[in-house]
Amino acid sequence: KEVYWQVGRTGVVTPVAHMEPVQLAGTTVTHATLHNYDEINRLDLRVGDTVVVEKAGDIIPKIIRVLDKLRTGKEKKIKEPITDPYGNPLERREIQGKNGNKSVGLYTTNMESVAIQKQRIIHFVSKKAMNIDGLGEKVAIQLIDTGLIQTVADIFTLTKEDIISLEGFKDKSSENLIQAIQNAKNVTLPKFIFSLGIHHVGEETAIALANHFQSLTNIMNASQEELNEINDVGPRVAESITLYFSDKKNQDMLNKLQANGLHILLQSQKNTNVLKGKTFVLTGTLHTMTRDEAKEQIRIDGGNVSGSVSKKTDYLVSGENSGSKYEKALSLGVEIINEQTFRELLEKEKTTRNE
Repeated sequence: KEVYWQVGRTGVVTPVAHMEPVQLAGTTVTHATLHNYDEINRLDLRVGDTVVVEKAGDIIPKIIRVLDKLRTGKEKKIKEPITDPYGNPLERREIQGKNGNKSVGLYTTNMESVAIQKQRIIHFVSKKAMNIDGLGEKVAIQLIDTGLIQTVADIFTLTKEDIISLEGFKDKSSENLIQAIQNAKNVTLPKFIFSLGIHHVGEETAIALANHFQSLTNIMNASQEELNEINDVGPRVAESITLYFSDKKNQDMLNKLQANGLHILLQSQKNTNVLKGKTFVLTGTLHTMTRDEAKEQIRIDGGNVSGSVSKKTDYLVSGENSGSKYEKALSLGVEIINEQTFRELLEKEKTTRNE
């Protein structure tokens, strides 16, 4: 139907396809990522096209092919924008993917724009980050638009009176949100690192950093060489981390968070190491636990979790409605186990280590 452009928390401006609703892996999909303008050119995508969509990594809808034989002649080519949606000029930067492939990304030249601050705050409060109950994207946007918060640190200065002024909030719901914010002041180190939205630092990298350095201070003081020694951290990620913590504005924000009562819990040493050295990938829907719970159990038992299948993968845990990871595991000869076998493996490993 159309392609619109959105500003991410790192300043990258990405195209998103808006489509007619379609059922995909049990959900209704209306939007799909296009990554960058190079991807639009590679696909020769036009407004009005019929496309083939899949869920990349079983989560994010992605356009993989255009059915150009179904074109009517009314389709319109998509022009590369010269400004972001807020009128700020764009600049082109070379991007190197994890697989070594290079492409060109579009970045806003105004890194302090409201759009970027919104995305940073939305990421900070998201489920896999600070996970503040009742403070989702919609409420975060209300807080920003009403001027109650400008940075993530401002969240921890909010009062019941501030919240009750928002649309949809009453006395009890305002109390509940303030209590949830207070509860979030105690956060684990991996979740906090991930919540900062450091470029290239995802959930698994945040966990690896926390396990290795044990404290935020140690991470902040680490050299690129020290960061490079960690599994899941390469030169590009190491540079991104050191740049983030050397930025005076980020340092001030971290100090303000601490001043506003945020406390990072000491890193737990409860790992059993029964799965040490083993790498797992999960795909599909699990029924006796969520995927996040399964990942947590693997980590507690000393294993690694990866988001993609490779020759280094030891097990693919395959649930219902498995996606493209299943086919890749088959082609690489990776051992594929179902949910029941996964649970049995956990118990077997524990029993073996206890003997």
